[in-house]
This record gives sequence, structure tokens and C-alpha cells, in this order.
Amino acid sequence: MAKSVKIIFVLLFVVILVYLLTWNEIKSKSELYYNYSVEFYENNEFEKAIKGHEQVIRNQYVYFSGLQQICTAWESPLSWPKPKVYSQAKEKLNDIIVDKMSIEERNSFIKKYFQIDKKYLAEMMLSIGDSYYERGELEKALQTYEKVKEIFVHRKDAQNKADIAIAKIGKDK
Repeated sequence: MAKSVKIIFVLLFVVILVYLLTWNEIKSKSELYYNYSVEFYENNEFEKAIKGHEQVIRNQYVYFSGLQQICTAWESPLSWPKPKVYSQAKEKLNDIIVDKMSIEERNSFIKKYFQIDKKYLAEMMLSIGDSYYERGELEKALQTYEKVKEIFVHRKDAQNKADIAIAKIGKDK
């Protein structure tokens, strides 16, 4: 019996140790990628800040992840505890989508990634609708929100935000 308990504790220790080492490795990579993303952010290269970029180093292509990959790595409830870099990446990503990218840049981003990776595209489209609304272009805003509802049928959060925005436009007309 005592031997079984000892084996269980050793196995538990090994699992916890492996988790901590893995967690620390992902955190370190996330911090490195965050720093690269901030450089691109500061140079107004928002697509690279979000999606990452590929670079040739010593005659080899090396891929550096962007803010999206940092958020994806940590968004699982099993990724615990969440490091500070996760919340920083989410904030920077939101800042890019909502405040930094022009409508044209967001539209270009959506067209480029629509067939490849839809992550954050609903947020971009909602943000485009918000920009049109702020400009007083209510018809364009309405069309954009309706596209969100049509395209992202499985994203209830995006559907709800579009519904609220559409209702607001209805009140303003």
C-alpha cells in the first residue's frame, strides 16, 4: 500500500514538473513573440503584428508567431495560470482591430484571411460597422452588421453584438 502511494506521488510530481516546464516554455515564447508584435505595431504593420511573420535567418525560414497565436496558446481554461503577456496580447489585438487599422486595412485583412483563418474576422467586421456608424454612414454600417450575422452564424457573441448594433441604427433612423 505504501509503495502504491509513493508511486502515485512520484507520478504526480512528474506530471506537475512537466506541466510547469511546458508552461514556462510557452510563456517565454509568448513574451518573445509579443515583443516582435509590438515592434510591428509601432511600425504600423498591423497584419504582421496579428498573424506573425516569416523571416530568413541563416538561410532558413523561421516563423515568428503574432498576437493571435499568443492568445490561442493561452485561451484554454486548462492553460492556467494565465501569464501577463496573455492579457497584454489581447489588449494590443483589440487596440489594433478597433483603433489602429483603417476600414480599408480591415477589409483587406478580411479578404486575405477569409478562406484561410477566420479568427478575429467577426471582430474586424463589427469594428468596420462601428466605424461606419461613427462616420454617420448608417446604411454601410447596417450592411456590415447584416453580413456579420450572415457569415458568422455559429458565433453567438458576434450575432448578439450585430443585433444590438442593428437595433441602435433602427433607433437612430
